[in-house]
Amino acid sequence: MAKYIIALLLFVSSVRGSAQNNSDIDPMLDDTTYKAIDSTFLACVKADGSTLGLIGCSLNGEKAWNDRMEMYYKLLSEQCATAKDSQLLLKSQTSWEEFRSNEKLLYQKSLFDRDGTMWRYVDAYFDLYLARSRALQLQYYYQVTTQH
Repeated sequence: MAKYIIALLLFVSSVRGSAQNNSDIDPMLDDTTYKAIDSTFLACVKADGSTLGLIGCSLNGEKAWNDRMEMYYKLLSEQCATAKDSQLLLKSQTSWEEFRSNEKLLYQKSLFDRDGTMWRYVDAYFDLYLARSRALQLQYYYQVTTQH
């Protein structure tokens, strides 16, 4: 059962990730960091496939993506030409953080009502996925804004 869940999550991540971040589709995206973080996560999963190991891998991956998200948020804030732009960026990030909190509440309610410890890993992986999605979004905004 656990292997099927892992395979499903990795498949969804790779399909969404490759569609969202493939430099062949959009040359503005820098694949280097996203591949490094994802590769580190996958290597960790392969090294320790226990439920506790998978949760740890997900938490480490989420931290790496949160760090990446913060970096691009700061870079974007430095690009804001006016106070209005800064306020809009702050509002966007605050709204996203509220969305993330609500999303976590929703899937934690759905997952924690299920039997089995594997669902704790699925919960941790969803946290990673949310951070990854936002980090890549901010990276894209920055690259479009600065033409990097």
